[in-house]
Amino acid sequence: MEESYPVLTMSAASRRLDELREDPLYPHHQRSDLNAVENRHARRMVDALDAVRSSMGRHRRGFRFDRFAAPLLHSFNRELPTHMQEDAGFWRWVAIEHGADIVEHRYGGSARAGRSNFGLGDRWESMFRRLWFRGDVSHDIEARNPYHLTVLGDVDFWASGVFRHQYGSSRNLAKAFIQFAYDNPTTPEQDRWQRAGESDRDKGIRILYKNLSRLHATVAYEVLTVEQCTEILKRLSKGLPRTSS
Repeated sequence: MEESYPVLTMSAASRRLDELREDPLYPHHQRSDLNAVENRHARRMVDALDAVRSSMGRHRRGFRFDRFAAPLLHSFNRELPTHMQEDAGFWRWVAIEHGADIVEHRYGGSARAGRSNFGLGDRWESMFRRLWFRGDVSHDIEARNPYHLTVLGDVDFWASGVFRHQYGSSRNLAKAFIQFAYDNPTTPEQDRWQRAGESDRDKGIRILYKNLSRLHATVAYEVLTVEQCTEILKRLSKGLPRTSS
């Protein structure tokens, strides 16, 4: 029998976010009463938020924040059940009841974070869901640092190259893709498509996204090894502009 867990419906979450934003002290650091959270996985996620919150002042928004927060969120709760991973209501509860100040820190700036970042929109705009999945799909249990791949890649690569494609859930392909695109760990935000201009860079990497999606119709990436996926990436990217090899 599945253990019950907290959720917020779309309408309840929207109302709750409005209530929070009417508070003159918002956004403030939200501290959680873990005794009131019965589900053990939800408690671990709240613990992870506190770990992120306690250190996030040292990290800027955007790419640097994501590469810091994703390993923390995932490491606290690697065994999050599939039904909770896929439940948008759970991620809305995480974001609004326990992590609203973190979402505002990541996206707000001088204005408020977009409502979709709280789970009130496209599922991959939901910040905590996206960051947890980033850690999960790139987690390398055999490596000395299991999150060495999680910290690579810019915001666009993860959003446009992994999250929004069905092939992104193929773990070995995701790992191979990260290693292939970001082959120099000393420059974790710079992929092998050097940026003389955004149009040049986009032409190459976005064609590769499309090529991977087309091939996925006939090739089951899910059953391939990392090495086999790497060979596919090499073949599909051959001749694309501005590769370094």
